Amino acid sequence: MESKNSYTFNYVFFLVGITPLLLWMWHHVHQDAWWDELISLKDYALVSFETTRTSYPEPGNHIFFNLFDNLVSRLIGERDFYELLDNLWKLRLAQGLLAIGTCVYVFLTVKQFFSERYASLAVIFLASTIPFLNFSLQLRGYNMSMLFVSMIIYHGWSYLDNRKLPHLILTGLTSFFLLYTIPSNVYFLFGLSAVIGIDWLLQFREKGGNEKTKKGKKEKRPSLFSFPHLWVLAAIGIGAGITFVAYQPVMEQLLDNRFVSKAPPERAFVLTTVFPSVMKAFFSFRWLLLIPILGGIFFWFTKKDLDFDHKKLVQVLVVFLLPFLFLFLHEKVPFERTFVHLAPVFAILIAAITALFIDGLKFNETVKQTIVAVLAIFCLGNSVWQNLEINAHLDKNLERNKREQNIYNAFFLADNFQPHKAVKEFLALNDTNAAVMLVDELDRVSYLYYLEKYDIVSYAMIKIQPKQVEAQGRKFTHVGMFQKSQGKGNKPAFQQIPANLDEKNKQYNDYLLLTQVVSQIERGKNLYLFTGFPNNAEKAFDMFFKDQISLKRENEFGFANLYRVEPRTQSQQP
Repeated sequence: MESKNSYTFNYVFFLVGITPLLLWMWHHVHQDAWWDELISLKDYALVSFETTRTSYPEPGNHIFFNLFDNLVSRLIGERDFYELLDNLWKLRLAQGLLAIGTCVYVFLTVKQFFSERYASLAVIFLASTIPFLNFSLQLRGYNMSMLFVSMIIYHGWSYLDNRKLPHLILTGLTSFFLLYTIPSNVYFLFGLSAVIGIDWLLQFREKGGNEKTKKGKKEKRPSLFSFPHLWVLAAIGIGAGITFVAYQPVMEQLLDNRFVSKAPPERAFVLTTVFPSVMKAFFSFRWLLLIPILGGIFFWFTKKDLDFDHKKLVQVLVVFLLPFLFLFLHEKVPFERTFVHLAPVFAILIAAITALFIDGLKFNETVKQTIVAVLAIFCLGNSVWQNLEINAHLDKNLERNKREQNIYNAFFLADNFQPHKAVKEFLALNDTNAAVMLVDELDRVSYLYYLEKYDIVSYAMIKIQPKQVEAQGRKFTHVGMFQKSQGKGNKPAFQQIPANLDEKNKQYNDYLLLTQVVSQIERGKNLYLFTGFPNNAEKAFDMFFKDQISLKRENEFGFANLYRVEPRTQSQQP
């Protein structure tokens, strides 16, 4: 039984451990939406439930998550897309509550199955894991997936231990929710099912079948179908089966899209590239944790008198590793974020091993609790340090004209990612005779929708392809595509334009082409430019328009750089 002192200690350090998440929520709950979030909201959440359920142009609709946001937006009375852009904190707060729920479940899992006294370690490790924080408020299905993963493990294992029906029902439900949120979560369900199935067979081998007694008589022993594993596997299978039915309206797009069909650059890509990168991100530069982890592994094999569940510790390790192995065998090219849902499994794993290490030390309980306190302070301090480092790194990227997006460094999580503020800076100029261009803007969609909110027409360069074409009796070397946002409530227009361009100027040609096009279309209007790469912009205009037009900065350097494109007067020319 857990002592009162241990109970109080766990409660206190649960609160200390969850502090990085609470700080993250406080700092990011009002953050502007980025590309994927905006598409998710506009096309899949702020629509009818039927549209949410049946629309899947490509793997951008995390269906169960968007059904959740669809419901939440109705409950809070925020159904207008443009008005909701001012109140995204309401949806982000809902995500934060789900993230807190994940912390509760990893705490309960470690407490029930590994260590009553040091269960707070799971929260300490999870809430200071940078990928967990990065996705905790994101309006996509990854945070929700982490909650369902932790719930399936807890309720599945709990049913195996006590055979209480609510645990079985919740195992089936959360299996359905997990798979209906993001289809690639199926690899986790495969892994968990394989582990439970193997444990089932091992237990049957140990306890099952008919066996002769010493007197030569047969004694009735449990049959294969009397073990609770069968019901847990059935619950997961039923949940997966219901998901299969639910996905029927979009099954063709689900099984055949550009991400599913993409082959890896090399056979072992998942194991040699993705796995090490994900592991590094999960450790989040907390390399000192290797000391208790290695110590726990050492005690695992050397201290036979320690009371811990060897079997479940092996199971959680295998459950963590199998999704990587399955994707390797399947020869797919997953994003790093495909594995973010394993963050709770990682936290449970290292918390269990660390608790084993602390249990094995020959110190009194006060010293052992002090070690947990030191780990908590270390992880809290590391999360603060890493967030500062990441922001500095992302700021440096702007100077290097680099757009970075992975589970550790994502441009849209930078403090200076404020497209809404940038648009308001443009509005403050009060120029009613203006046309807006977007080149190298880092996040085209965020600008387009925030500009649309105020009914501002804008032009964005999408891409330029080297392609020999003929148009109007002339030959051209390239074809460029730009997008015109036609104001609030209007569908954007896309147009291709032929051009003769020099490949040597590849990184600057977007500026040349869009400026020429918009100057013709919006003749007589004042041109403004939003860009994330000011060095590129200034060099491009100096290269192509040195004697014609210049750039005048209208705001401070940062993610969103606003320039006015001004004609050069005679006195300005050299």
